[in-house]
Amino acid sequence: MQKSGLISSIDFLVPLPATILGVLVMRYYEVPVHLWLLNLVFVCLGIIMAVYFHKKPNLTTNIHPVMVIAVTILLLLCTFLDNGIMNVHRWINLNSFQLNIGLIVSPLILIQLSRINNRTLALALSMLITLIFLFQPDASLVSAFSISGYFLLYRKFKHINLLFLLCCLIMIGYAWYNLDNLEPVRYVENILALAKEISMGFYVLSIGSLLLLLLPFLFKRNDLSVTLAIYYSILLIATIFGHFPVMLMGYGISPIIGYFIGLVWQTSSNSSVKLIKAP
Repeated sequence: MQKSGLISSIDFLVPLPATILGVLVMRYYEVPVHLWLLNLVFVCLGIIMAVYFHKKPNLTTNIHPVMVIAVTILLLLCTFLDNGIMNVHRWINLNSFQLNIGLIVSPLILIQLSRINNRTLALALSMLITLIFLFQPDASLVSAFSISGYFLLYRKFKHINLLFLLCCLIMIGYAWYNLDNLEPVRYVENILALAKEISMGFYVLSIGSLLLLLLPFLFKRNDLSVTLAIYYSILLIATIFGHFPVMLMGYGISPIIGYFIGLVWQTSSNSSVKLIKAP
């Protein structure tokens, strides 16, 4: 089923409500201007990119998916090059920027996994990346990536060894048992609580704006769209149970970039999956 022009137009605007509400919360609590302004700038740039690629093919279509995934794995491993923060290794530091590489590349990895038609290779890559998230450690990404990845691979190959599912469940359980001790930043992980302190109406609007982020992935009926919807849903749910960034609404450009990778793919004219039989 093809989406109507109206729904396609809404796709580009979906990130704005959560971003604007997040900016209003940060302004209310006098968060420095350059922080919430950075969120707004990156969301606007993301919308421009999504509009630009609306009638263009995806950038990675002509690149072998294993090559793309190999580069993302190298970036993830770069997070272990320093001591991290209290032995938490989720970021690469670029001058004054801290980039959470996992939040940026996970949607891209899921897209590339959908292009691999070799079950053993797809399972091995999925397991390796989940292990990296486990060692970072990052319970939200272990949960979101492994569950959405399992759904994708199960739908793709119709049969997945139960050992793979068991390993995923064990890693999810251990990740949540071994949560980090980092203190949450109020306008990053606890921004929904700040919205609730302003008013219950503002809190309800904030929840609604975050649910709206899933809308573009629910109208296109294919397994990869559902996979991305599951992935982003779990990231949002994880913020209720742990100290994890609230996508788009809370401060942080990494979740913004990661979300727009999925959105650009979704709105691209060539978002159909090209299968590649990897050796």
